[in-house]
Amino acid sequence: MIALLLPLTAHPGDDLNVDLLKAAGEGQTETVKALIAKGADVNANRYGQTALSQAAGGGHTATVKALLEAGTDLDARDYLGITALIRAAVRGHTAIVQALLEAGADVNAKDNDGWTALMRAAGGGHTATVKALLEAGTDLDARDYLGITALMRAAERGYTAKVKALLAAGADVNAKTKGGGTALMMAEKYGLTEIVQLLKQAGAKE
Repeated sequence: MIALLLPLTAHPGDDLNVDLLKAAGEGQTETVKALIAKGADVNANRYGQTALSQAAGGGHTATVKALLEAGTDLDARDYLGITALIRAAVRGHTAIVQALLEAGADVNAKDNDGWTALMRAAGGGHTATVKALLEAGTDLDARDYLGITALMRAAERGYTAKVKALLAAGADVNAKTKGGGTALMMAEKYGLTEIVQLLKQAGAKE
């Protein structure tokens, strides 16, 4: 699980920025606007996590939009390589995912483990978020450091609706991990009969 809020440590002369990060994480939109107006750095961060990332992970749509209007860096990464889009996707905050995508966020950005927003959403069972990312043209078959795809993540966790959506969008049903595993093998391992049938119907090979 990705930690949504990181501890903030104040530095001399940095009070406005610290307050901005805290307000964004708590969804205090008017406070965020006021702090930016007073001169807070919209891209200030702690451990690489910006106000946008804090607001996105917390599910604060209005705050995210305020930060976007203020010109925040859409694709800033924290120390784990996680962007605001990935952070929103892992929690299934679809409205925020859509707002970030409309603003131009990189739909295929990867964290340090090679996970994209689609992989996070598929692995978390967030169907609406998965569909929003698919509509934005995300790379269906992007792989993490183990060679695992979003379809594999959804299949091994038993998320039937996500598997259907990914297959309908054209995900590679026979993609293999670095160890030779496939979505079908993962579904069979856990006895997920319905998903096994879906994958076979889509052309999965034993």
